[in-house]
Amino acid sequence: MQKQVMVPHEETHRELETVIQESLAQLAQHPQPPPARHEKGLEDNFVALSKIGVPFFERHVDQGKADKWFREIEKILELLKAFPKYYFLPTLIAQKRREFTMLKQKPGMSVAMYSHQFPVLGHYAPIIINDPAAKMIYFFLDGLLSEIQTQIATSRIRTFDRLCEAACDVELDMKCLSSIGTDKIRPIVPLAQSVMPAAGPCVRPTTPL
Repeated sequence: MQKQVMVPHEETHRELETVIQESLAQLAQHPQPPPARHEKGLEDNFVALSKIGVPFFERHVDQGKADKWFREIEKILELLKAFPKYYFLPTLIAQKRREFTMLKQKPGMSVAMYSHQFPVLGHYAPIIINDPAAKMIYFFLDGLLSEIQTQIATSRIRTFDRLCEAACDVELDMKCLSSIGTDKIRPIVPLAQSVMPAAGPCVRPTTPL
């Protein structure tokens, strides 16, 4: 019986067929997600640019104006990048960072004043200020007056804006109740459980955000 010899062309064809079958089997088991569509993202970019007043130019009509505007923006960006380097020395940045970590609400300072200084100095501590869900809330709460801090420390507030509003509410209650000679302050409750308080002097309803 004569032995059948496979020519190289047939052998290569069968190897390719095997590879294709294995690839199809893998795709069937792990299908690839559909390609992302960029039309929506491009549209969002145009909307965002229009909101901040970026001008739009016709491609074939305003090419010179567009190039001039782009060069001006490049100069502005270079200036913004160079300004901190030449006018904010590392020693000054370190000083501002220390001021932020030591920032406290002093007696006589309102919550509004304290909450205004907090992000201004926090600009020099981006690791903290860019984490509003944890570090920023902790540092802000730790710097409040103790009588305000104790009223909201257990309220499980998870956003910085809500924390500022709660601190302002407690401060207002303290002033109102002090004027009528009592020291009982209504507790800060989670937003979902907020109810309308009983009518009385210097008491305002808790409005949902």
